[in-house]
Amino acid sequence: DLMRRMGYKVQSILVDDRMGGDQQSRSDEALRVSLRMGESAIILGEVRGEEAKTLYQSMRVGRAGSSIMGTIHGDSAESVYQRVVTDMGVTPEAFLATDVIITLGTVRDRRNGNLIRRVNDIVCTCDEPGMFFDISEITHLTESPLLKRTLRNSQLGKKDIAKEITARGLMRATLAEAGKIDEKYLGPDWIMISNDILNNNLKDRPADHVANLLRQRIGLKELNRWMIEDF
Repeated sequence: DLMRRMGYKVQSILVDDRMGGDQQSRSDEALRVSLRMGESAIILGEVRGEEAKTLYQSMRVGRAGSSIMGTIHGDSAESVYQRVVTDMGVTPEAFLATDVIITLGTVRDRRNGNLIRRVNDIVCTCDEPGMFFDISEITHLTESPLLKRTLRNSQLGKKDIAKEITARGLMRATLAEAGKIDEKYLGPDWIMISNDILNNNLKDRPADHVANLLRQRIGLKELNRWMIEDF
């Protein structure tokens, strides 16, 4: 609802057990309907059946919109690859349409015993099926196969892309820090504000200066030195 109020067209498609056919065929048909809606971002919850083949076929021929995100059960990039290729029948070559795999895990908070989620791995696919490259650090990302693929489809140079990645990282860290004070800074409205500041200022300013503009907008002090060193 919040994104709709901000002007985004958001359409949910739910798979209902009362629909005809089995679960996999209903999920596959729902995805086909989404693909026919045209250029868009698609978020697919729990990839687990025939819809995986449809999704990867569309991604390979460029009919799957500008952004595709999905969730799947797996404790590593390798296990995700095996599940998609071996269990779901997607070809290894088609799997290369995947750009990034983020693996989440749970740990128990020593302070109160509650389970909390954390990011275990962030990897991108390599040119060889089943091989992955760690991009959890920005120095890794700037030398990754993902960046090389991006450069092939971009008018920007490597230095410009690295600068934008650094600025976006600093700005997301700023929002995360502000979110400890007020959760509104973690919402889509502040992501849009952050993106507007970046798009209007990145060309003529260093990355940390652009991030400081966001901090000034929020009312925080200048960028912490540890944030600059991390990025």
